[in-house]
Amino acid sequence: MGATATTNDSREAHSQLASILDFYNVEKKYKEQAPIDWQGFKDRIHTEGVVDKIHAKYENFMKSEYQVESAVGRIGV
Repeated sequence: MGATATTNDSREAHSQLASILDFYNVEKKYKEQAPIDWQGFKDRIHTEGVVDKIHAKYENFMKSEYQVESAVGRIGV
């Protein structure tokens, strides 16, 4: 149980959040997606630079990793 969860309500909230995070942190087996056809989008979307901006944001997003343990530890504070 979280060290900061000192009441029954906070312990229950901590437990529920931990269960949700455990569910979503389990490695899922997905069928591999086809790669995004960025050039195809560039050919069809005529607003200059928009596909490049979205592509860059997508690449940055895919590099992101989130640490959820600290969020769980704060429950009950």
